[in-house]
Amino acid sequence: MLRERKPVWAGTTTVWRAAPRRRDLDPSPRWDVAQIDLSRTAEEGKPVLALVLEGIVVPRAEEESPSAPAAPVRQKEHLVLASEPFASGGRVRLFLPAPQKMSPRGGYALEIARVDPPEGNELAEALASGRTALERSSAHARGVASAPTADESFRFESGTALPALESPTLRRPALAFLATVARAPLAGDLALDAGPEALASYAASLVPVVRGEGLDEATSPTLGWALERSAFVWLAGAALDEKRPLEPELSAILLARAGELGRFPELLRDAVLECDGLEALERRLVQENRIFLEDADAGARLRAFDWLGARGAAPDGFDPLGALPERRVALDRMRASLEAAK
Repeated sequence: MLRERKPVWAGTTTVWRAAPRRRDLDPSPRWDVAQIDLSRTAEEGKPVLALVLEGIVVPRAEEESPSAPAAPVRQKEHLVLASEPFASGGRVRLFLPAPQKMSPRGGYALEIARVDPPEGNELAEALASGRTALERSSAHARGVASAPTADESFRFESGTALPALESPTLRRPALAFLATVARAPLAGDLALDAGPEALASYAASLVPVVRGEGLDEATSPTLGWALERSAFVWLAGAALDEKRPLEPELSAILLARAGELGRFPELLRDAVLECDGLEALERRLVQENRIFLEDADAGARLRAFDWLGARGAAPDGFDPLGALPERRVALDRMRASLEAAK
């Protein structure tokens, strides 16, 4: 049963509370609050619809320690919907996709309206009718439901988020979601820190990649690499544009992810384009920063050493400010160790 708690007006929140399921019947995480937000973005000033689920998350058995079982916690999950709400006659209508193999375009049609609460017999009849309809719907869903595979779930989620990159009001949450599920940290940094103009430029560079590489059917590693490669290439290109200097926040992101190589955008771009995946890129960035340990500039050596140290890849016994003979001994020892490990 869902019960309205607040009125539905643009810029406010409407909250329903659903009775939680019995733990012995369904031990999976359960959401007991559905919260629909109608708000306006700071960037575009257009209404954006977000569905917020809040509830008790029960830890899985394999995540619990025998000596200290993990306690249930309350969490929130925000779902940004691609479809705009349709308002007419004091009612708001929206569609929540929920595809199944038998109905790939299926979902839930929701209608939000303000009504006077029923009283007495009307309330009892409404409750009984709602319970009957819910039980009938649940029984039907159990009969036709089929659990999707991990790849199918990922493709559905990413496939619905990729087109949103072309929407000014949806591209930021869509990119943040894609970067998280596909493990593309630099793209995630852009989603959080890039200004509206920079984000629009990066998203525009992604559109031909999405269309040309068929990323709506891509696996997580393939999508993650496409996002990360595009983010590095776009940032390097923006850093080379002398007419429009890169924002300080984005310059800091580039240096944090690429180390000393981030100070040389053209070399960074070439290095990224020569790689074929996220793991290859990580190895290449480590390799390039180790080269800077031999730079004549003490500042370059120190920055590269700190970046490598944060990743556990700095050579043992190396002092970036030490004497040249001592630095060479430490570097030779590192090379010998790497060669022996092959």
